[in-house]
Amino acid sequence: KTPLRYGIIGFSIMLLVASLIKYFGFLAGTIGVFEIGINEILLSLIGFVFLFLIRFLANYKAGAAEKVSDRKIYTSEAA
Repeated sequence: KTPLRYGIIGFSIMLLVASLIKYFGFLAGTIGVFEIGINEILLSLIGFVFLFLIRFLANYKAGAAEKVSDRKIYTSEAA
Protein backbone atom coordinates (compact mmCIF):
# COMPACT_ATOMS: atom_id res chain seq x y z
CA LYS A 1 0.00 0.00 0.00
CA THR A 2 1.10 3.52 -0.68
CA PRO A 3 1.78 6.17 1.98
CA LEU A 4 -1.18 8.21 0.72
CA ARG A 5 -3.55 5.31 1.28
CA TYR A 6 -2.22 4.85 4.82
CA GLY A 7 -2.67 8.59 5.43
CA ILE A 8 -6.29 8.43 4.35
CA ILE A 9 -6.84 5.44 6.62
CA GLY A 10 -5.26 7.37 9.51
CA PHE A 11 -7.48 10.38 8.80
CA SER A 12 -10.59 8.19 8.71
CA ILE A 13 -9.75 6.37 11.92
CA MET A 14 -9.06 9.58 13.83
CA LEU A 15 -12.25 11.24 12.52
CA LEU A 16 -14.29 8.16 13.43
CA VAL A 17 -12.85 8.03 16.95
CA ALA A 18 -13.39 11.76 17.52
CA SER A 19 -16.95 11.52 16.20
CA LEU A 20 -17.77 8.51 18.38
CA ILE A 21 -16.40 10.21 21.48
CA LYS A 22 -18.47 13.32 20.79
CA TYR A 23 -21.56 11.23 20.06
CA PHE A 24 -21.23 9.23 23.28
CA GLY A 25 -20.73 12.48 25.17
CA PHE A 26 -23.90 13.81 23.57
CA LEU A 27 -25.81 10.66 24.55
CA ALA A 28 -24.50 10.89 28.11
CA GLY A 29 -25.59 14.52 28.31
CA THR A 30 -22.15 16.03 28.88
CA ILE A 31 -22.19 17.72 25.46
CA GLY A 32 -25.25 19.81 24.62
CA VAL A 33 -24.99 19.75 20.84
CA PHE A 34 -23.46 17.06 18.64
CA GLU A 35 -21.40 18.71 15.91
CA ILE A 36 -18.16 17.97 14.10
CA GLY A 37 -16.02 21.09 14.09
CA ILE A 38 -12.66 22.23 12.82
CA ASN A 39 -10.91 20.76 15.87
CA GLU A 40 -11.95 17.24 14.90
CA ILE A 41 -10.77 17.80 11.34
CA LEU A 42 -7.39 19.07 12.56
CA LEU A 43 -7.07 16.10 14.89
CA SER A 44 -7.81 13.82 11.96
CA LEU A 45 -5.13 15.54 9.89
CA ILE A 46 -2.63 14.61 12.59
CA GLY A 47 -3.65 10.98 12.10
CA PHE A 48 -3.12 11.40 8.36
CA VAL A 49 0.36 12.83 8.85
CA PHE A 50 1.42 10.15 11.36
CA LEU A 51 0.40 7.15 9.29
CA PHE A 52 1.65 8.77 6.06
CA LEU A 53 5.08 9.37 7.61
CA ILE A 54 5.28 5.89 9.10
CA ARG A 55 4.59 4.26 5.74
CA PHE A 56 6.78 6.72 3.81
CA LEU A 57 9.75 6.12 6.11
CA ALA A 58 9.21 2.34 5.99
CA ASN A 59 9.29 2.47 2.19
CA TYR A 60 12.36 4.71 2.28
CA LYS A 61 14.15 2.38 4.69
CA ALA A 62 13.31 -0.67 2.56
CA GLY A 63 14.56 1.09 -0.57
CA ALA A 64 17.81 2.12 1.12
CA ALA A 65 18.42 -1.41 2.41
CA GLU A 66 17.78 -2.79 -1.08
CA LYS A 67 20.35 -0.42 -2.57
CA VAL A 68 22.94 -1.45 0.02
CA SER A 69 22.38 -5.16 -0.68
CA ASP A 70 22.69 -4.51 -4.44
CA ARG A 71 25.94 -2.66 -3.86
CA LYS A 72 27.34 -5.57 -1.83
CA ILE A 73 26.48 -8.01 -4.60
CA TYR A 74 28.24 -5.90 -7.21
CA THR A 75 31.35 -5.36 -5.11
CA SER A 76 31.67 -9.04 -4.13
CA GLU A 77 31.34 -10.16 -7.76
CA ALA A 78 33.99 -7.71 -8.87
CA ALA A 79 36.50 -8.88 -6.23
